[in-house]
Parts: sequence; C-alpha cells; structure tokens
Amino acid sequence: MDFVITITDPAQLAGITWAREQRNASSEDQIATDQDYIGWVMTQAAASYARDRGNTVFAEAKVAAEGGDMTKLDEVQAEYAAESLKV
Repeated sequence: MDFVITITDPAQLAGITWAREQRNASSEDQIATDQDYIGWVMTQAAASYARDRGNTVFAEAKVAAEGGDMTKLDEVQAEYAAESLKV
C-alpha cells in the first residue's frame, strides 16, 4: 500500500531533517533523504502497531484460557508488551 503525504511547513520540514540527522548520527545504516526517513518512521510505527495488536490478541486469549476474568487484561497486556521490548 502506498501513502502520499504533503508537508510544506518549513519548521516541520526542518524538524524532519534534524530527526533524520540525529538518527543517522547514532546508526551505521544511513538514511539518505527525508522522504526515505519518513518511510522508515512509518514502517517502524506499523511494526509497533502490529506488535501491540498481536499482544492484545494474545493477552485476550490468555485471559480467556485462564478463566475469562477480563479485569486482568491490562496486567497481561503489560506483560506481553514488556516481553516484546526485550531484545
């Protein structure tokens, strides 16, 4: 799926450039253009959203398997989120 966005505000554009340069300063994998940087950011966000959604589905299944006490859902989701952050 392709997305097209238009950003014309000079301050926002400068912020994107600054963020890309900061990211590049701390990574061997350089991102050459602001457009590529925005693509990278969106890819990271999509992966995070998918992981979070997966955590929710797994948490709901675990709570259901353990008796269905949905008051425990937040606790189980937090456990899955903590696990997904481990490298």
